[in-house]
Amino acid sequence: MFSVLRAYSRFPRTGAFPRHTSAAPSVTYYVDATSGSDEALGTSTGTAWKTLSKVNSSAFNPGETIALKAGERWRNDPLVVPSSGTAAAPITITSYGAGADPILDGSVVVTGWTNDSAAIYKAAWTAAGAQRQVYVDDLRLTRVTAKANLVAGSAYVDDANDLVYVWCTDSADPAAKSVTVSLNTGDGLDVNGKQWIAVSHVHVTKYGRSGFGIRTTGAADVTFTSCTADWNGLRGFDWGGTGTTKNRVGAVSCTSTENLGEGFWIGLGDANGCLRCYAYNNGRQSTQYTGVTLGESNFTIHGTTTNAYLLYNHSVDGWYGTSSFGIEQEGGVFATGAIIACNLVEQIVCGHRVADSQGHGSLWYNNILVNMAAGDGQEVLRIWNQADGDRFYFNTFRQTSNSKVIYLYTSGTKNIAIKNNVLYADDVNNAEQIRVASGTQTGLAIDRNVYYGKNTFYYVDAWKTFTDWQTYASQDANSAFDNPDFVNLTTRDFHLQAGSPCIGAGDTSLGVTTDYDGVARGVAVDAGAFEYVAA
Repeated sequence: MFSVLRAYSRFPRTGAFPRHTSAAPSVTYYVDATSGSDEALGTSTGTAWKTLSKVNSSAFNPGETIALKAGERWRNDPLVVPSSGTAAAPITITSYGAGADPILDGSVVVTGWTNDSAAIYKAAWTAAGAQRQVYVDDLRLTRVTAKANLVAGSAYVDDANDLVYVWCTDSADPAAKSVTVSLNTGDGLDVNGKQWIAVSHVHVTKYGRSGFGIRTTGAADVTFTSCTADWNGLRGFDWGGTGTTKNRVGAVSCTSTENLGEGFWIGLGDANGCLRCYAYNNGRQSTQYTGVTLGESNFTIHGTTTNAYLLYNHSVDGWYGTSSFGIEQEGGVFATGAIIACNLVEQIVCGHRVADSQGHGSLWYNNILVNMAAGDGQEVLRIWNQADGDRFYFNTFRQTSNSKVIYLYTSGTKNIAIKNNVLYADDVNNAEQIRVASGTQTGLAIDRNVYYGKNTFYYVDAWKTFTDWQTYASQDANSAFDNPDFVNLTTRDFHLQAGSPCIGAGDTSLGVTTDYDGVARGVAVDAGAFEYVAA
């Protein structure tokens, strides 16, 4: 049986969300960027250290805590965790005091602006070899490759003459604003090679690579809770890269926005994932980071993972040309055994793909997948590249653009099950409910779904209406084409009203025991993410 509670049971079994407790009293080391001193003891707020470099060069015992003062900012001073904890006594990194979460900032302030011409201003600035993202009042400018290409809201870094040029979005003099340029090319908080680390309430911004990184050396039993990563040059949270595996690494209630690559990149290990995290607008500018192929999504499960999970997350508008995703499960080397459940994934503005699956044996259930962008968009869900054994149960799909709801894309895709879902596609040109691109996609099991809106399906070489699709494709024998009677389609309230054809329409043998809200699925289960509950 599959329920979110059962998915949670993976965590204590594997330690993905370990209980961070210690029987013995532990020492807390305090760090204060304004009033601290690296010559002090560090063991009280009055004797706090000053720099994160001091932390990096120190050794810590299991059970000890590194506490960063709330409201403080450390510029170009990354935290590289130097020691490991144990299961009984993890090392904790958190904040202390009142105020905003402490900020690790990979940028430096640029001053001395003079007018170059019209609304273009310049300042001396040198940082050879560094990645150079330019920010005005904490908003990234688009980087251009020549001064002649500058427009409002852009920046050009002239390495040959040690100058940086900006044209502010409002064409104003940058001297009256806060202008910063990213300097550090690494990760803001680096947990490479460490075990049993608990990080909470830390904010990483404007680093040249990722905010929170475990990239080159294996780590295990690491949690990030209530942390924020934004405006970084690659990813927000990154436990991928190369090298040895990273096992039982999890993000809980974290936020990742406006990073140039993926919001959360989950790879190279077992039982890694995200719970109740929020990702917005990641992967937007593909030309802003050189030397690394940028990612395409807010949440990515890399192809080398086993037993990854994405539970109760919220994704809004992943950006990357026409290849963006809210959730992406990469192929090539295929992820196996992933659980992707109870996520809300919305493409509101960009109109690109909502979700992409290239897994082996993954289970997607109780998800709400929405493409609300007008015009020529992309499919809500693409299943492709030799995906094998992926199952899609009890999901609600909403498509408003001129594209497909579900697209089974390549001939190698096989053994795909699509059951107990609701697919609602607006009746617009080129929209389709399901497209099966190749007759060699074997082992398809599509049934007990409710479709509505555009009455167009495509199988191998021809468009069909729903009834013709049932016969031609030999699928959906027990499905229906009928209005699902959502509570409010306009506000995207996909709960069911009394009398909905989704009520009792599902296959009772699929083993999903609760819905998106945690409501128990009854003896006669309903199609879609929500069970009907009488008022």
